[in-house]
Amino acid sequence: MKLIHLILEGITYRDPNFAEEWMEAQRYPEFEKMGKQGWIDIAKKGYVTSYSKIKKVLGNVDLNFDKLDPNKKQRFQDAFNRGTVEMSIAVKFSDNDYDLVAGNTRLSGQVKNGVDPKIWIVDISDLQENYADGKVKGKSRPGRVKKSGASCKGSVSSLRAKAKKYGGEKGKMYHWCANMKSGKK
Repeated sequence: MKLIHLILEGITYRDPNFAEEWMEAQRYPEFEKMGKQGWIDIAKKGYVTSYSKIKKVLGNVDLNFDKLDPNKKQRFQDAFNRGTVEMSIAVKFSDNDYDLVAGNTRLSGQVKNGVDPKIWIVDISDLQENYADGKVKGKSRPGRVKKSGASCKGSVSSLRAKAKKYGGEKGKMYHWCANMKSGKK
């Protein structure tokens, strides 16, 4: 993949390492269903934007740099001092719904240093397969149970047994169903 270098405010931005960020991308069922190679293929088709353009619609961000992992902060600071920072990655679900997939420390460190960071956008808003789940910022994500292949039918104990049997999103949804049936919030 050809590196994109953007030199702004004395910083050179490197393309994200999509293979290394696969673990972070798997938190999203859309990418988990694609598999690692599908994630890499769609991520490579992304584009660059600045944080200031999407910050009002970007979720999953912690800008409190001082409270983040010390090792990650040090790695960021070393890269920042060298003047070369890997871009953070965000996924675009729609024009009003973005989520930070990877690079929170890099993003918050740059903001703390007065920089408007560049972010790599993986746009899945127009995928043929409809992943739209009615997600509203700060609200639940309707349809997760069905999309994962789980079902809330059955007793609490049978749901807990299924949760142990299955991993990933499907297991999480069986746990959620069991908790809801047992009255937990």
